[in-house]
Amino acid sequence: GSGVRLHSSTSDMPMGTSRTWLQMNVASTVCTSAPTAAPTFAPTFAPTAVPTPAPTEFTPCEVTCAGKPAGMQRIAGLNVYCDGLGRALIQNADPATCDSSNYGTVTSVGVNTCGFLSESAVRQLARYSNGVILQDESE
Repeated sequence: GSGVRLHSSTSDMPMGTSRTWLQMNVASTVCTSAPTAAPTFAPTFAPTAVPTPAPTEFTPCEVTCAGKPAGMQRIAGLNVYCDGLGRALIQNADPATCDSSNYGTVTSVGVNTCGFLSESAVRQLARYSNGVILQDESE
């Protein structure tokens, strides 16, 4: 690699197909018209041998792709493509359909989009995610 940052706003468009996904949290509540409250965990007052993992952000149904079918969805106030496996698409480039002069920040990302969500939009989604998947077919 040439050190090019494919999945950042400081890079040129990738040479091959490139997608960046956020693995979204599972919803904290049962996703129905009347969600149930999420359980709370009692704090431990004595130290434990193994550190307790930090809790994930409370994740309402409307801010995650988890449990949603593949297709464009409104997640955390943003229009993004959910893949049906709990992942949200935050960057997409396919040289076959995307002119590099059009590659840049977009307000909505789908499988035919040429660009990436703004840093603030990614931060908004990332609060409810637990991983990043980089998918590159670049040389």
